[in-house]
Amino acid sequence: MLAIEDNIVFLVSFGQGYLFDINGRKLLHKTDCDYLVNIISGKYKKYFIASTLTDIIIYKEDEIWSSDRVSSDGINFTKINNNVLHGEIYDFSNWVPFTLNLETFEYKCSWEFPF
Repeated sequence: MLAIEDNIVFLVSFGQGYLFDINGRKLLHKTDCDYLVNIISGKYKKYFIASTLTDIIIYKEDEIWSSDRVSSDGINFTKINNNVLHGEIYDFSNWVPFTLNLETFEYKCSWEFPF
């Protein structure tokens, strides 16, 4: 998986995330999380939004925000519109839509992880 924004690349390989400066040819950040499964470029404030199967994590040149557990076993990103990330989480039996405001980090979903 790969996302590019203004000569900065976020690459996920075998679950590990790497932020690279293409022009400077240097590693900016290696994620602490080594089980990332999904990424999207946030264009707004040059964020890279990633997820594990259960959590959402936002990176700039380092991790800047992470959610509590929001899914039972799956997160899909669908789009970013007006600085709001749209996607869906898996709730043990169905895919449920969510939004995450990229200015305030306010997460909204009709389903909450019960544990």
